Amino acid sequence: MEREFFYQSVAFRLLAANRAYHAYLEHRSYVLARSIFQINQENLRFICENIHKADIGDVEGLIELVVHWSQWMEQFKIHDINISPRPDSEFIFHPVRGITSYPATFASEIIFRAGFDNVSVIKSN
Repeated sequence: MEREFFYQSVAFRLLAANRAYHAYLEHRSYVLARSIFQINQENLRFICENIHKADIGDVEGLIELVVHWSQWMEQFKIHDINISPRPDSEFIFHPVRGITSYPATFASEIIFRAGFDNVSVIKSN
């Protein structure tokens, strides 16, 4: 039961971040980018605190998520400080060379295994 809760919690936040990312792609504002940051920060914390509940075979993929988010969040914080944005400010930055890529295939597998594969990341109106 703990393992199932772990995967559902991680998958839920992956989907929420993906939905926030799609909204960000439409408007690219600071407040939308910040929402992605907050969701990923919570998932990073949750994974690190609950890694003992993961299947051993998933540890490598979870490490990739943690490393990607850690690097992305550090770049986000630096960019945030440099531009001092307002909530509606355009907020665009480009990944620094060498940053770990988002493990999209692994994230999709987590979402599928949690039973959330029928949830759309694009909000329908």
